[in-house]
Amino acid sequence: MRSHIKLSTLLVALILIGSLSIFSQAGKSTSKSKSKDRKQMDVNDEKVQAAAAFSIQELRKYCDYCNDELRDTYQNLKIQKLDSAETRPTTLSDGTMYFLSMTMESTVPYAGETTDNQTVIVFENVDGSYNGISVERSPFLAH
Repeated sequence: MRSHIKLSTLLVALILIGSLSIFSQAGKSTSKSKSKDRKQMDVNDEKVQAAAAFSIQELRKYCDYCNDELRDTYQNLKIQKLDSAETRPTTLSDGTMYFLSMTMESTVPYAGETTDNQTVIVFENVDGSYNGISVERSPFLAH
């Protein structure tokens, strides 16, 4: 059991490191090219809403092996407000990246906090399925 926990913790750490790397690469552009490459989307658009729902489902899994308090906070995440949404084609494959700026909330506070703001990137395949998300930091852990 102990080795299972260590392996699981390592796997979560590798996933988070990979996400951070992808996020930093996805966000690299000048403000001029950023506005040219990204397309502003209506936050009520059906595809934007589906991508946002997927992002929360994925974030709920981020802390499956965390301490009880943080795990409960993550498992109770929901979107309080979707502030903005942009899309652009993925760089290495045929697909779409959704840049979703949102306020997340949890019914279970962590360190006294119940809300967190950040941008989540959702990767959509050509067939409309999603293959992952990327965040610049773990929600509720660093502000």
